[in-house]
Amino acid sequence: MPILKYDQLREALEDAADRAALREARASGEEFFPDSLVERLWSGASRVLIWREYRGLSVTELARRAKVSKAQLSTIENGDATGSVPMLRNIADALGVTMDDIVPPAD
Repeated sequence: MPILKYDQLREALEDAADRAALREARASGEEFFPDSLVERLWSGASRVLIWREYRGLSVTELARRAKVSKAQLSTIENGDATGSVPMLRNIADALGVTMDDIVPPAD
C-alpha cells in the first residue's frame, strides 16, 4: 500500500474515533465551553464575573438566585472580598458550576 494512501486511511480512522468520542460526550450531558471563556477564566479576572456574564445574568438576577445581596456579589466580583464558603457555594450553584470553577487556583 502506498504511504500516502496509508496516511489518508489513518487520518480517516482518527477522525472517526474523534467524532465517536464527541457523540459520546454530548450524549452524557457534558457541557462544552468556548476557548474564549477558558482564556478569560485563566486571565486572572474575577471568575464569578466571567461566569455571570457567560450565563447571561445580571448582578441583580445572580444575587437573587444565590440569595446574597447585590453589594456582597459586587464586592466579590470586584475582588474587594472573597466571600464565605456557604456564600460561594450558593453563587456556584446559581451559576451551575462547581466551587473550583469560581475560586481561582492557589499560587
